[in-house]
Amino acid sequence: MIKAIKSGFIFRLKSAGCLIFAFAFLQFGPAVNAVASGYFPGKEWRTATPESQGMSSEVLTEMLDTIWKKHYLIDSITIVRNGFVVLDAYNSPNYPQKNHDLYSCSKSVISALIGIAIDKGYIRSIDQPILSFFPERTAENLDLSKKSLTLKHVLMMATGLNCQDSYLYRWIGLREMQRKRDWVKHMIDLPMNAEPGSTFEYCNGATFLLSAVLQKTTGKNALEFANENLFIALAIENAEWGENQQGISVGFNELYLRPRDMAKFGYLFLKKGKWKEKQVVSTRWVNESTQKHIAATMTPGYGYQWWVVSPNTYTAIGYKGQRIYVMKKQKMVVVITASLAMIQGALIPDGLILGYIMPSIKSATALPEKRKAFQALQSVTRFWQDSNLIAKLVGRVKFKVSAGKPEMKTYVNQEYGFSAQYQADLLAVDPMPTPPAVHIRRSVEGLPSFMVEIEEIPPAVKLTDSARYFVNWMKNELNIETVNIRHKDLIKLSDGTKANYFELDWYYQPINLVTSGVVVYKNGKMISILSTGDRNSSIEDLKKMSTSLVFK
Repeated sequence: MIKAIKSGFIFRLKSAGCLIFAFAFLQFGPAVNAVASGYFPGKEWRTATPESQGMSSEVLTEMLDTIWKKHYLIDSITIVRNGFVVLDAYNSPNYPQKNHDLYSCSKSVISALIGIAIDKGYIRSIDQPILSFFPERTAENLDLSKKSLTLKHVLMMATGLNCQDSYLYRWIGLREMQRKRDWVKHMIDLPMNAEPGSTFEYCNGATFLLSAVLQKTTGKNALEFANENLFIALAIENAEWGENQQGISVGFNELYLRPRDMAKFGYLFLKKGKWKEKQVVSTRWVNESTQKHIAATMTPGYGYQWWVVSPNTYTAIGYKGQRIYVMKKQKMVVVITASLAMIQGALIPDGLILGYIMPSIKSATALPEKRKAFQALQSVTRFWQDSNLIAKLVGRVKFKVSAGKPEMKTYVNQEYGFSAQYQADLLAVDPMPTPPAVHIRRSVEGLPSFMVEIEEIPPAVKLTDSARYFVNWMKNELNIETVNIRHKDLIKLSDGTKANYFELDWYYQPINLVTSGVVVYKNGKMISILSTGDRNSSIEDLKKMSTSLVFK
């Protein structure tokens, strides 16, 4: 299974779609029992070889090689196990001292600050109604539901407010809030569309309310409060946090930290809120905020601004692929920063965890040192950081999307005697070694994708039922609830071959996607061309790729 994941986890939507869910059911690597419990980093971390912490340098090297060869825009990876940094890799032009935008990983920091404010008595309880923090304001659309909206509901993204500011809505509500002078007023004036606590609905504005509550109760904005009550204890310096025009920290994003400092934040939670001799965040808050309070979209559950993957693992997730993983059983923190597109940002970091980092754990105790393997890992890490060397060795050009529509190129399958066309750009088309997906095109922006699948004709599935076959597979194997056939028809390809054409609308975490597909039954094989884009993609462009299938 691991081999299959490594060869195809990022390249196939079918495989990648279920990665993050797999954490809830799979346990890779044993628990780490021997932990240096008394260690806490100062300004910098102590380091160790992966082998000394029961991990494989070879697997980690393979991961970095894959990232580079496949042009995934991963900016950095920091792995801490047992309090030792075993990998700290930066993809040029990124470097260790550079602050990185956490995007929505900022939300987990806001949650910690709320917990500290409660610990210090600034906030009485998470059961306080939100409106009670702003007694000077009169909320519009006021009803019993809004009156019952509490701080806890906001923390767990179950406000019931009609926010409409997630990717699902193209952040319409977020942009509307940002156009307003008074963001607090905008949020508390929103109408209710559900009972508080009943439904998970991702809402950036809800996290801003947490930041506003923090400032209202403590007299300090989130950055000031964090510097005094969180960052100073962890020796985190030079943090930045954007503010709105009223001087309130944005809260839901715009926090800038070094990746190594992001790892300190994760390590604080791994250590149950304690740092050296100081209880920075109460153990009660750490436990409560990182347990599942409601079913979510991207992971099985959501805590208080943390995504809960399993009882053992929780993570902060940010736009473009930012991650702070905390893995209790493995005594490990993993930080990933990235500049990925939306789809890639949802898939690739979790694929790296499941396909490489977890399998790199080989033992609960130290392994024999492998000097050559570790030297190879160090070499690849330096290669990542040396842009001049990279340019000389591989002649890599900067990524850019060319003006105008990319030209069409032809994919030829000699074994089964057919060809099809795909749109080309600066990134190459990669043959897939793992059946049934044998070919996929990836672009700088991640979409559209072009995929060829070849597999045995499913038993008792007629050609006319092939669209329903894919729908059932997505629902049963990927846990994708919403997949609709918007069009299907028996057609003849340009060479006269009989085919089933279909179009699918579907949601993935919770991105709205559309797929144009063509299926042919030939010589006992089901041959499929699947072209997928987001809601802004031209269905005609996708159809042009899928229906270009021709046989010799």
